[in-house]
Amino acid sequence: CYVVVFPVGGKEVGIVMSEIVDILDTIEKVDDITHRQPGILGSMIIFDRITLLVDLYGVVTSVMPEWTDVAVQTAVGDEGGANILIVEDSKFFMNQITDFVSDAGYTPFQAEDGVEALQVLEEQSIHLVLTDIEMPNMDGLELTRQIRADERWAGLPVIAVTSVAGEAAEQRGQEAGVDEYLIKLDREQILASMKKYLLE
Repeated sequence: CYVVVFPVGGKEVGIVMSEIVDILDTIEKVDDITHRQPGILGSMIIFDRITLLVDLYGVVTSVMPEWTDVAVQTAVGDEGGANILIVEDSKFFMNQITDFVSDAGYTPFQAEDGVEALQVLEEQSIHLVLTDIEMPNMDGLELTRQIRADERWAGLPVIAVTSVAGEAAEQRGQEAGVDEYLIKLDREQILASMKKYLLE
């Protein structure tokens, strides 16, 4: 048997499986409507077959809800109710990030690119920004530069939540003024970083 281990609520959970068919790094479009159900994030066509994407966190929530309740209480802390701006052009990732930001007790605001994000910042009191890097109209790096250049938002925490990994990509993010560079859908790490910067 094989075991996939991942963190939830300060603990480690393992899901046992009989076989690993393959490991893929793909940019295929995710269908988050057709097969969406508890425990399933959505589906993709891989090797001409419909492949369901397991919601690991959702599985744990259905089996051990008390673990995730503790995680939410820990994430909210004294900064509960903070306004979080999520900047993401993918509907699938926007929905996922919005869900766990809301579950953690924060108020999410959405923008599909940097241009929309700047408009939201003008209109709302935002305490932290979670932004994708690759987006149309204005990407996450240019958005961060404009935030840092405006004295009203210069100290606003900006966390990059992206699928663009690697030292070079992280270096570009730091040069633009990103506070932290994280990989998409690592729920525990994103919530921990949000809590850290909101408390600071």
